[in-house]
Amino acid sequence: MGQDDDLPRRLAARLQRLGLGPIAGVALDALAPLTVVAAQLALVAEPLFRGWGPELGEWARLLQDPDRLSDLANYLRREEAA
Repeated sequence: MGQDDDLPRRLAARLQRLGLGPIAGVALDALAPLTVVAAQLALVAEPLFRGWGPELGEWARLLQDPDRLSDLANYLRREEAA
């Protein structure tokens, strides 16, 4: 499994550690129609924030892929239920 494929699990774990899992899950469901716009903004901003952590291009690909967004939501729900 590549680092890119692992992003939903890593992001869910990070959000849970910060105590933002439930909020992120609700926001993900409510803002799902805006993910394409957010992905485009991430791609535009990527050169400005290069080297500050996870590549924004990686996040943009996550936001554009409904299956990976579903994986993220499932990880958040699974952690919330635990």
